[in-house]
Amino acid sequence: MLTNPTNVKTIGIIIDADNDIRVRLDQIRSIVKPYGYDIPNELQHSGLICPSSQPDYPKLGLWLMPDNIHLGMVEDFALSLASTDDALLMEAEDELQRIEEAGNNLYPLIHHSKAKIHTYLAWQEEPGCPIGLSITKHMLDPNHPIAQNFVQNWLVPLFQ
Repeated sequence: MLTNPTNVKTIGIIIDADNDIRVRLDQIRSIVKPYGYDIPNELQHSGLICPSSQPDYPKLGLWLMPDNIHLGMVEDFALSLASTDDALLMEAEDELQRIEEAGNNLYPLIHHSKAKIHTYLAWQEEPGCPIGLSITKHMLDPNHPIAQNFVQNWLVPLFQ
């Protein structure tokens, strides 16, 4: 709830799409509609930036991880920033497949990408580096087109 909306210029919402984009959009829509924000039924690849119909309310930005179009979460976004031919990434996938096929995974299969990116990051020169720092340190590619779309087409325009 916005208690004093005129003191805020911009609101940015980054949330996982998870396994149902429409449900996630409906959840966000129900929260922001009373404040005059119109959330469309589908987002563009570049996310959403919209003004409120209420005067002096902040502009609102919405980004559904990983890319506003596909199901998933921030870990899927991070995986897309790793080189697909990286030997360690392939090893992480192979190991997870082996564990899952044997039924030894303790995580639900929907969290396969979480297990994969964190396994991959655990095997780096600086093991266990958080995702954001891994991008900053170029363990994951900040110049990948998916990252550039997020930054150049949504994040920068939202806060300009």
